[in-house]
Amino acid sequence: MATNRLLSLFQYWLMPALYFTFGLLLSSFCFQFVMIHQTNRDLGSYQMVIGILSARNNSKFRQAIRDTWLRGLQVNQGLRSRNFKVLAKFIIGDTPCAIPPELRHDPYTCQRKILRNSSDIHSVIQLKSDLEQFSKKDRNHYYSLGIRFVVNHPIVVSSLGILNLRENYKESVNLYLYDEISQQVVTHTIINRTNPGDLLYNFRYKDVGYYLLPKGFIGYVFAENITTITLSKERSNWILDEGQDAINIFELKLYNDDMNGRPHSEDFISKKKLIDIGISFRYTIKVDSVETNYIEGKYKELLNEEQKVLDNESITYNDIVLVPHLDVYRTVANKMLLFYNWLMNNVKFQLFMKVDDDCFLNIDTIIQAIDDLNLREKDKFWWGHFRVNWPVQRFGKWRELDYNSPVYPAFACGSGSIISADIIKWLADNKLWLKSYQGEDVSMGIWMSALGPFLIKDKNWKCFSNCDRKMYTSPEHQPEELVALWKNYSLCGNPCGC
Repeated sequence: MATNRLLSLFQYWLMPALYFTFGLLLSSFCFQFVMIHQTNRDLGSYQMVIGILSARNNSKFRQAIRDTWLRGLQVNQGLRSRNFKVLAKFIIGDTPCAIPPELRHDPYTCQRKILRNSSDIHSVIQLKSDLEQFSKKDRNHYYSLGIRFVVNHPIVVSSLGILNLRENYKESVNLYLYDEISQQVVTHTIINRTNPGDLLYNFRYKDVGYYLLPKGFIGYVFAENITTITLSKERSNWILDEGQDAINIFELKLYNDDMNGRPHSEDFISKKKLIDIGISFRYTIKVDSVETNYIEGKYKELLNEEQKVLDNESITYNDIVLVPHLDVYRTVANKMLLFYNWLMNNVKFQLFMKVDDDCFLNIDTIIQAIDDLNLREKDKFWWGHFRVNWPVQRFGKWRELDYNSPVYPAFACGSGSIISADIIKWLADNKLWLKSYQGEDVSMGIWMSALGPFLIKDKNWKCFSNCDRKMYTSPEHQPEELVALWKNYSLCGNPCGC
């Protein structure tokens, strides 16, 4: 009886489960085989390859391109008469960031914020210089010192403070929290000898109540009426504490005279010889574990739906190359290097054009210019609209932490450019040795500064969304705008209007 029961259990329960599991594994293998097979189906020779840089969640942009200039490319009789074959592929990373954007260090990375829910969090600024550099007049002068900051995660400010030196509040020191957007004082307090506030971490703090600053808040904390006359030459160990990415302090300025609680950029003094002084504010980070769990749960659902859409696109259109890389903005340069490697291993071509998925492309004008410039017969060139002496930014989306020069080498606008195949081969061959910087376009400029290609400068590669009948590309468009541009172009040959 026991044996029969075991056989029955195996027959009716275990066998179906094994078949189901095997089926899942087989279907996964088959899908991977189909994806690999599709990427190799396009093996052949082309005069030009168009790589369209795209993000995993940009399906509406990709569809707009398929319905407009990419469809026109596929039926273009002029290309056939010229015997000019073009292959177009969307370039996407195969791995999404599993951290919801709201919980990341910033929207452009895949680093989780490390948030501390503690009343001891405080932000300390110290500006250092040799006091010997100041004249006696400087040392007796009263200054205002400001911290300009942006909030990355909601915080609650509870007190404002200044370094515990009696000389700092020999006269009354005014401390302000100021909202840059509304240009209003959020809160204000005074520290003086009669009411010096509470001593904490060698700072004097005055409570100001509780003020919730939302994500995206930009403002100042600054102190008026600071004197440097009796500051010692000793250096303290106070450092900047940004609450592990809850805020970013991105400007420290010393400026003259009483500002009455309203800082103005034109009153800032550009001085390298800043004083040893500390200014601080205390805050707690508003952490809601229930809200965090909800955000993560909804984001997982979103990623699952995003993957289904992407899988369907890949099978239906066969125009996507999924490179083995994390798909976030800060990794775009590496993503392009991996695509160049795929390209050299799968396709023979003469020219490579890179565009973004928000770009309108006028292929007829581009092909005519290629013929006029005789580019198919040239090597080691880069054709685009180049930004020269572009300043390196240290904050925001284009924040650059690794490139130390104040300006970048010349680089082409991300909206579009064409490069000879020999340069793409060099990039693919050296992908393991090339350091990536904050963006694909500036990284390319830095890499090319070592190679020294011939730059063909042409303003018909538009850097912004302004429209021109002779333009090659126009960037920064929404999907419906791409459709409108193509409709005009199809009707009268002018994307800007008929």
